[in-house]
Amino acid sequence: LEAGEAVLQASPDGTWTALGWKDRSELQEAFKASLEANGQGTLARGMTREQANLLLERMDELADAMSVVMDRTDVPHARPSKKSTEGQICRRVQLQNSSRTVGVAVWEYEDGLDVVDQSGRFLPKVPTSQILPPSNR
Repeated sequence: LEAGEAVLQASPDGTWTALGWKDRSELQEAFKASLEANGQGTLARGMTREQANLLLERMDELADAMSVVMDRTDVPHARPSKKSTEGQICRRVQLQNSSRTVGVAVWEYEDGLDVVDQSGRFLPKVPTSQILPPSNR
C-alpha cells in the first residue's frame, strides 16, 4: 500500500485525520499490529459506513482485497471534554416572577437560559437568578 499513500490519496480530503489517524506512523503501527494479530489490518477508522464505502470505491483495484467492517474495538479512546457552560439543553424550568411562568430551557449560557414558555413565547437570556431551583417548584 506504499506506506499508506494509496489510501491517503483516496481519502475524502487527502489528510490522515480524515482517515482517523493523527499521522502516517500511527496508521502504519496500527496496521502492522492488527495484521500480525489477526491477518487483517485497519486502514481507516471513525468513518460513517457511507464514507467508508466511498473510500473503498476510490481504492480501485485494491478494493477487491478490502472490505468495510464496523469494529468498535479499534475506536480510539475519547478525549475528556471540557465542561462547557454554554450549549443546547432541554429541561423544564419555572421562572421566579409574579405568574411563576413554566417553560422549557432550550439553550444555556454562563449567566442564564433561553426559555420557551407554556404559551410558546421565546424568552431570551433569562438570568439564572430568575430561575427557581427544582426544590422550590
